[in-house]
Amino acid sequence: MVKHVYKSPIINRQTYRARVIINHLCCALKEDEKLLPIGVKQRIEKGANKNMEIAHFIASLTNRSVTDLYAELFEPSERSMGHFIS
Repeated sequence: MVKHVYKSPIINRQTYRARVIINHLCCALKEDEKLLPIGVKQRIEKGANKNMEIAHFIASLTNRSVTDLYAELFEPSERSMGHFIS
C-alpha cells in the first residue's frame, strides 16, 4: 500500500506541486503586503506577527482557493483575474 499509493510518482508530483505553490505564495505575500486581504493587513499593522498571519491566511484557504490565488499571481490570464479570496 505504501509503495503503490503513498509513494507513487503521481502522489510525489502532487506533493511537490503543493509545496511549490505554497512556497511561492508565502514569498509573494511576505514581499508585497498589498496582495493580502484587508483583514490580514490590519492585523499585521496592529502588531501581529506577519509570518504567522500569512501562514494562517494560506492555511484558511481551500485547495481551490490556493490554486486560484496562485494562478492569479503567477499565471495571469483573463480566467485567473479577480477571484474573491478574503
